[in-house]
Amino acid sequence: MRLAVVAMFGALFVPSVAGGRLHAQVPTQVRGDGIVALVGSNTPQRGTVVILHSDVELRARIRLTGQMRDRLPLGAVPEGLMAATLEEMIGETLIAREAERVQVASPAAQDLVAERRRLAQQAGGEARLEQLRQATGASREELESIATRRALVRVFLEANLEGQSRVDDSAVERAFAGGEHPFLGQELEDVREGMRVWLTQQRLTAAVERWVNVLRARTTVRIVAPYS
Repeated sequence: MRLAVVAMFGALFVPSVAGGRLHAQVPTQVRGDGIVALVGSNTPQRGTVVILHSDVELRARIRLTGQMRDRLPLGAVPEGLMAATLEEMIGETLIAREAERVQVASPAAQDLVAERRRLAQQAGGEARLEQLRQATGASREELESIATRRALVRVFLEANLEGQSRVDDSAVERAFAGGEHPFLGQELEDVREGMRVWLTQQRLTAAVERWVNVLRARTTVRIVAPYS
C-alpha cells in the first residue's frame, strides 16, 4: 500500500532529474536574483545543489496564490514564509540527494502527473498557477522541476517509511487518552478514524523530520539568505 506521504518540500533551480539521476549544475542568474543556499559544499561546484532566491520566492508565491483567491501575490513575500520555504527546500534537497545515492526507483509517469496536479491544487487550480507563472516570468520547466522533484522525494519516502504509518486501535486509544490532539471534548468512538488519520500524519511528519535531521548532520549546508 502506498503511503499518503505529504510532499513537504519544494523545487530547486539547479538539480534536474533525468533517468532517475540528479544532475547539479553551476547556476546562471535567473530574473536578477542570487544564491541563497548551497547543499553539498560551501561553494557552487559540481555536485553541489544551489538554491536561488527566485526558487524560494516562486515556491512561496505558489502557496500564497492558493490562499489569495481575489488577486495574485505579486507584492513582497513575508520573510517568515521565505525562511520556512527555504528550510523545506533544503530538506527536499537532502532527501533527493539520498535518493540518488541509494539509487531509489525513478518516479513513474503517474507519479509525475499526480505531483503536477497537487502543485496546481496548491495554487488554487491550473488556471491560477498559469496566471502566476506568466505574471512572475517563471518558465514551465521550473514548474515541471517542482513536480518532478516532489515525485522523487515521495517515492523515496514511501519506500523508507512503509510500516511506520500503521496505527492500531491501542495506539489511537493511548493518544486519545493523552489529550494532546484536536478532538478534545468529543467521544473516542465518534472520532476514532479521525484520530487514526491525524496520528498517522503525526508519525509520518516526525519520521520525515528525523530523516532530514540525520542527512543534514552529515551534509554541508551553507545558507546565505538574509531571511534564514
